Amino acid sequence: MYTILIVDDEMEIVGRLGDIISEAFFGRIHVTEFYFSREAYDYLQKERVDILLTDIKMPGVTGFDLAQKAREINEKCHVIFLTGYDDFDNAYMAIKTGCDDFILKINTEREIVDTIHRSIQKLKIEAGVQEPIVPDTENTIMNTIDIDVDSTDTISHIKKYIREHLSGDISLSRLSEVFYLNSSYLSRFFKRETSMNLTDYILNARIKKAKELLKQTSFPIFEIAKLVGIESPIYFSRMFKLETGKTPREFRFSNTDR
Repeated sequence: MYTILIVDDEMEIVGRLGDIISEAFFGRIHVTEFYFSREAYDYLQKERVDILLTDIKMPGVTGFDLAQKAREINEKCHVIFLTGYDDFDNAYMAIKTGCDDFILKINTEREIVDTIHRSIQKLKIEAGVQEPIVPDTENTIMNTIDIDVDSTDTISHIKKYIREHLSGDISLSRLSEVFYLNSSYLSRFFKRETSMNLTDYILNARIKKAKELLKQTSFPIFEIAKLVGIESPIYFSRMFKLETGKTPREFRFSNTDR
């Protein structure tokens, strides 16, 4: 699993690049995004990244500063600069600082994927790994089958993780960390593959587990609320009634098989 850090003070550019890379290299690259270069700099002081994809001109901390810090932590970090079409001066400076590649902000999706692919191939060669990572953008039957299998398997693992961690942190940010996916992409991916919003699936899983506990145990309702990840018993009761038409107490005593 390779790590890539994307930094640009234009939110829409970061989001676009994150989505393109997450989808093209699904399950192969962990994408982290920052809109503020200072936050990215702080992140790089403690985290190692394999590829840094950053704008050059940003207020305060520049892309050159980020590249220097990234290579202090990982001297083999590949640096790819984002640049404007007419930004020759900065492009020239980037070459002098030893960047590995450029991405024009107007590049097509395919050009972006190819650039990242080149960097990954170089990283693999440097590490002595022979098998290439191929981005999921080729229109071949075999690649389509691979994507379908990966998607089904990933959805299965996400659902399993949610069911097994209802009492813990199953927020979107936590799930994106666990499954090495951009959070916005994870949300859209789950909806695309299941036709259900991720938040709705989590709520349904909590209600289903609560029903089981109410029928099969004598745990107090406040404890059941915690076991399904809801700290407030009042909120739990309100949510449970909205979903089932009964309060947890009414549901428990309407079932005689507990």
